[in-house]
Amino acid sequence: MALACHNRYPWAAALLIGLLMALFFGLCRPFSGQALAGLMALERDVKAAYLYNFLFFVRWPKAQDDEYWGICVIGPDPFGPSFHALDGRRLPNGKRLRIRHLRSLPNSNHSGCRVVFFSRDLSRKSVVKAIALLKGKAVLTVSDRPGFLDEGGMIALVTVKDRVRWVINKKSAEQAGLKFSSQLLRNALFVEE
Repeated sequence: MALACHNRYPWAAALLIGLLMALFFGLCRPFSGQALAGLMALERDVKAAYLYNFLFFVRWPKAQDDEYWGICVIGPDPFGPSFHALDGRRLPNGKRLRIRHLRSLPNSNHSGCRVVFFSRDLSRKSVVKAIALLKGKAVLTVSDRPGFLDEGGMIALVTVKDRVRWVINKKSAEQAGLKFSSQLLRNALFVEE
């Protein structure tokens, strides 16, 4: 029957082949600069959303009574204006959220930082030094740097099949007095005990 259709409507077969070729070459060519920038912005926003939501899936020691909870970024800021628009938002616990950018940890006041995000552009030496300064403090450390958990970090953001996921170093968090919710642990790509 397909052969009869091909003989009866030769233009339809040519149109179908043309459409399939256009679709194939359209999907196989590299992303344009604008499309790639859009994907990078989406990934950046997803990572920023995870940072914000981690605040609600970690149990913090009761001793801390800061007037605000901060998400602090160390190094070049990879997040866009949508992340910084969260600054000042009231959290369900009644605290206000503060988004802060710190150039480096040793030279900056990190009080109020509940989450510290380490930019991937930082050197390994500076990350290890900063994590050592935070050791024993109830501060969640997060990064998308390769090898971040080996540097002592608690949550590494990784991209797998175009999806942002997280890997957890449970031991580092427990040493800081932090406990992850079962939901955060269950949805992690991997949990290092």
